[in-house]
Amino acid sequence: MKDKMSIAILLLAMSLPVSLQAQYTKPVYISLPGPGNIQHLAYVVGKEKKFYEEMGITNAQIVVLRGNAINVQALVSGTVHFSSAFGPAMQTMFRGEQLRILAQIFNQVPFGLITRPEIKRLEDLKGTKIAVTFGGSTYSLLIALFAKHGLAQNFAEYINIPDNPSKVLALQQGRVVAALMAPPTDQPLLKAGFKRLVYGGDEFKDVPFSALLATAKTIKEEPDLTERMVKAVSNHSTGSVPVAKVASISSCATEGWISGRSRHRFTI
Repeated sequence: MKDKMSIAILLLAMSLPVSLQAQYTKPVYISLPGPGNIQHLAYVVGKEKKFYEEMGITNAQIVVLRGNAINVQALVSGTVHFSSAFGPAMQTMFRGEQLRILAQIFNQVPFGLITRPEIKRLEDLKGTKIAVTFGGSTYSLLIALFAKHGLAQNFAEYINIPDNPSKVLALQQGRVVAALMAPPTDQPLLKAGFKRLVYGGDEFKDVPFSALLATAKTIKEEPDLTERMVKAVSNHSTGSVPVAKVASISSCATEGWISGRSRHRFTI
């Protein structure tokens, strides 16, 4: 009788929502390269709509660190638990750092090449100054865009401006003639007469761009937290954004299942 009661209690506990089970009350830091851009929307909405709290993460803290490279450094050093700096993270993985992609949030390149009105085609950018973030996605994307259209890497001069507000200001002041930006940061410029010369999603189709990242150490030591975080982010992504896929790129053999609104497999 006692065994049956124990089993009944266990089954009841398993059926409870995460929010009614043990809460994760310690601060959980999630770093983003910049606030407000569409590729980071899932994280911000998760905070506003209390998706983190639904998953039992009661003290999720979103930290904005200007520039992708700084976000990767913060993740590797353990300063933050999770991050969304996808491009530089891949480079860091190739160098052997133990970073893992937990969930793909966005499956297209959201950046548009915003230019001054007089620029009509890519060739008009020859010798001009273009705002990019060295070590970040915008620089790599611009080089790939030029290569695709048969233009040399030194086709233009690249000015390192890490954050979007500074890129907007540089365009408005005429210090640069173009910059890669994602919505909604580009909207004030477009309303002021600047133009979206090229959209990255049209040039590079079905490219994983934004992802939830963690270190292998965090996944191993905090598997419950990792599962809750993926569920919280996927809660928004599967409902409102085209794709939220979990990528299994780790070489470790331990596997688990994560179920949000849709079912994802991950490897840790």
